[in-house]
Amino acid sequence: MSEQRSVYLVYIEGDNERVKIGSAAKPDGRIKKWQTGNPGKFKVESTITPTDGDAYSLERAFHKKYDHLR
Repeated sequence: MSEQRSVYLVYIEGDNERVKIGSAAKPDGRIKKWQTGNPGKFKVESTITPTDGDAYSLERAFHKKYDHLR
């Protein structure tokens, strides 16, 4: 059985306050990789693990809601 995926919303400070949305089994590791070489400071705003296990649907909903900030 694969690991439960979480969905995360990250603000990228100093970059017109853009957001990054994604899903991963280990969000902290993914976010650390993005931070490397990126001048903007990443601030994790939210990490959600869906109870139904459907992280991809939740991620798509976040992308729609925050599309204007991407």
